[in-house]
Amino acid sequence: MNENLSDVWRGILREYEASGLSLSRFCRERSLSYYSATYWKRKFAGMLPVKRNSCGECSGDFIEIPMIHPQAPQEKLILHLNSGTVLEIPSGFDAATLRSTIAILRETRPC
Repeated sequence: MNENLSDVWRGILREYEASGLSLSRFCRERSLSYYSATYWKRKFAGMLPVKRNSCGECSGDFIEIPMIHPQAPQEKLILHLNSGTVLEIPSGFDAATLRSTIAILRETRPC
């Protein structure tokens, strides 16, 4: 890494951090390349002091949002019977119970 160039960008990024502006606006107002700024910002990631608010929390452009991992949808077998009855049978069902249920439904005739 070129020492002079890295020192220049380190100073520019410190100014950016203190400005409170978005990086794109900061670069636009100073006629800097946004892409060069993001390159150097990533290069120095973790090396620059983090902006903190009055409570001591980070006050960067982004906040961390915990990921909620949705449960995989349970597979199920759906039977539509001629009588209009619908059976939803989850995966891992007990086959004997299903046979008994179907037998009972066959015996029961609607009025």
